[in-house]
Amino acid sequence: MLEKITSEYAKFPDSFIEKVNFTPISKTSESIIEIILSCFNIKKGNKKEIIKLILKKIEILKFNQFNDNPSLFLDEIYINNENDLITIDFFPIDHFDYLEENPNSAFIIKCKEISYEVLLSE
Repeated sequence: MLEKITSEYAKFPDSFIEKVNFTPISKTSESIIEIILSCFNIKKGNKKEIIKLILKKIEILKFNQFNDNPSLFLDEIYINNENDLITIDFFPIDHFDYLEENPNSAFIIKCKEISYEVLLSE
């Protein structure tokens, strides 16, 4: 599924986080994070879409708010899959020709599963 997401949205250039939902782990279910993103579908000629990323089997979640009005506009997202652990860093280090995971990122998730749904396509 990760390959399909990256083939359609690449690194989510110029996207916007509209909403984040977190369902913590319980006795009957695993933890889930849903992120609603306004983004562009590269395969469809940069058509604007609203999608829901669904992240399951969360290993690490880091979400810091440094001020009262954090920026939810994203330049690009660092996405990596290593040893079946998917890393998504919403505020990576940008070296202009490549992205690197930011150890001081304000928003990073490491999980085992990822999927998505298209909520709106313009």
